[in-house]
Amino acid sequence: MAEHLTREGIRRAQHALREGKFHEETRQPEADRARLSDYQRSGFDRGHMMPSGDAPDRASQQETFSLANMVPQTPDLNRGLWAGVEKRVRERVLAEGEAYVVTGPAYRTDMPVRIGAQELPVPSSTWKAVYLPDRQAVTVYVCKNTVTPSCTQVPLVTLERVTGVNAFPVLTGALRDHITALPDPQAEPYHVSPQLRRLTLSVLRRFLNSVLSGSSPL
Repeated sequence: MAEHLTREGIRRAQHALREGKFHEETRQPEADRARLSDYQRSGFDRGHMMPSGDAPDRASQQETFSLANMVPQTPDLNRGLWAGVEKRVRERVLAEGEAYVVTGPAYRTDMPVRIGAQELPVPSSTWKAVYLPDRQAVTVYVCKNTVTPSCTQVPLVTLERVTGVNAFPVLTGALRDHITALPDPQAEPYHVSPQLRRLTLSVLRRFLNSVLSGSSPL
């Protein structure tokens, strides 16, 4: 999911009433389409790739609630640190004027846990690449999709090596190899019930050790 965020757009989004209804994406082929029922009693949230908080008007906000804009995220990540990452990005846009942002999932295993009748794959992490053109700064936030999530920042070259995604093809040289560290996210206040956390853990248990082992940040 790619975005061009501007200071004016974020200011409009801040004053817009946050509203939207989760919906299936009917423009996708039916066989590839996530269903609302896939998430029910799954232990996972519908995690926005483009956050509704970036949308400056009702129409664009409703588009962010399409399931095509979602991946399964643990409630602890989605409601806490991931919301904190989204907030940090908006803060930088307000301070610096504009940013280019690309967001997506990463999978550390060829056989991820799947949920629902459509067998939606659960990512091992989600990432958000941020480019601030005014000062030629770039970084990639990477957050582990677990019940005890953590976030780090990596360069574009690491993102491409692990996921195959070239988030900003026009950037070259040092901008790809190094990061300009942006403020680390702080978890937004949230609540996850013990019952929901146990359900999430039971689903994750099959690949939790794989996700947490190894040195790859994604």
